[in-house]
Amino acid sequence: MKLAFWVESIDELAAFAEYERAVIATRTKTGRRESVRKNGTFAVGHGVLGYRPEGQRGNPGKGALKVIEREAEAVRLIFAMRDQGITLQKIAGELNAQGFRTKAGAEFSHVQVLRVLNREAFYRGQGVITRSIEGGVVGAHCAVLSRKQKLGAIVQQTS
Repeated sequence: MKLAFWVESIDELAAFAEYERAVIATRTKTGRRESVRKNGTFAVGHGVLGYRPEGQRGNPGKGALKVIEREAEAVRLIFAMRDQGITLQKIAGELNAQGFRTKAGAEFSHVQVLRVLNREAFYRGQGVITRSIEGGVVGAHCAVLSRKQKLGAIVQQTS
C-alpha cells in the first residue's frame, strides 16, 4: 500500500520522522549553547532553584539569571549538610522544616535534593545548559556557591 507518492511503507515514514526529530533536537541544543556563549542568557524550562531569568529572551543581555537570595540559602544549606555526611532524606526534611520549597512550590524530597547536588558546577558559576551538551558553557550568572571551595564528591547514594 502506498501512503503518499514518495512513501512506500510505514517503515520509511517512521525512519523519516525519527531523522527529523534528531535534526530538531540538534538545532535546539546548538541554539541554547550559542545563546549562552553570545549573550550570556539562558533559554531553558522553568528555571533552576536559586535563580530567576531577568528580562526577555532573544535580546542581548536579557534573560540572564539573577540570584534569589532565599532560594540560594536553601542551595547553600543542601551542600553544607551533604558535606557533613547527612542523608538526602534528612536534608529534605530539614529544608521543609525551615520552610523552604522547591521551584514549583512543593516540599522537598530526596529526589529534589539530589537534583540540586547534581548541578554543583552550575551553582559554582559554570553554566551547564542541559546534560546532553558535553562539558559546560560558561554563562553570565553569579555563583551561589564559592568557586574556591573544592568540588564535592560525585553523588552516588540516593538515601
